Amino acid sequence: MHFTTATVSALALFAVSASTGPISSNVLIVSKTAPAAPNVFRTVQAAIDAVPEHANTEQIIRVHAGIYFEQVTIAKSKPRVTLVGEGRNSSVIQFNRSSHTDGSSVSPTTVRVEADDFTAFGMTFMNTNTDAFLGEVGVRVAGPSPALYTQGVRNAVYNSWVLGWQDTLLVNRGNVLFINSFIEGAVDYIWGRGGAAFFHNCTLNTLRSGGYIIAEGTTAPVGGLNFTNLDSLLNSKNAPAGVANFYLGRPWGTAATAFFVDSFIPATINPTYWHTMTQGATPLYSDIGSKGPGANSISVNTALSVVVTKDQAAEFLSMDAWIPGASSWIQNPHRF
Repeated sequence: MHFTTATVSALALFAVSASTGPISSNVLIVSKTAPAAPNVFRTVQAAIDAVPEHANTEQIIRVHAGIYFEQVTIAKSKPRVTLVGEGRNSSVIQFNRSSHTDGSSVSPTTVRVEADDFTAFGMTFMNTNTDAFLGEVGVRVAGPSPALYTQGVRNAVYNSWVLGWQDTLLVNRGNVLFINSFIEGAVDYIWGRGGAAFFHNCTLNTLRSGGYIIAEGTTAPVGGLNFTNLDSLLNSKNAPAGVANFYLGRPWGTAATAFFVDSFIPATINPTYWHTMTQGATPLYSDIGSKGPGANSISVNTALSVVVTKDQAAEFLSMDAWIPGASSWIQNPHRF
């Protein structure tokens, strides 16, 4: 997973396409209270199951306000699903499970997207498992607890919240775009291996002092980008009081890549920015043109980072340089 942040004309990124597109008349509804009807379902998974396999047109599912306590899987055979919620913290898909109970880092995921062309607007994906200890010896009962896992291509999340504690957002293979969204966690809360993610105008909210935003798992140099972060805010007024000394990330893989560009970095960041994780790692980590009281640190860990100029960054931080053809499928964030 590579993570990049850029300042290259944000408006230009979306002026290229940002298509609205027609809204399908075949709309399914998820609601706890709507009158029974053939297109109304009480759970999100039931609506997903009703979507035809291998559809060649968009399949819109409107998720009415409510908390839907369930695990959801959008299988590879269910492409072009669009979840439309009623706003942040309104249409919530929530579960509570971690690797401690499942013995896996993936199976506890609240919403798992294996399909291509998945899109979400105004949704909240949440895993409520937190870092907890039991007994006098402090037996740990937490662990990787993803709220959202994506592995398809041309996935996109707009105006949504992804909330958890450890390993909140997992991007494995494929590519995904986040715009105007809020991602929260404490430990390695954006992670994965072999996937590409681009974040624009997002808030990355760290819940614990000494925590890590990203843990990138690339083990061999690859072409293109994996994680890109453009004009985003690190931490916010939503962070718990006293949270400090957190890191931009640490290399899970030996060839991890991450760039923060034109992001707002608070004074509470650890001034070294990057922390060790995997022995022998030679990551391509960099902070480019960021702002805020924590930006331009003179104590950056140079063993884990490289200097990239604005001119160099401009060569690879356009959408189509990130993913060839990306500008043809990016949608207007305010479509719904």
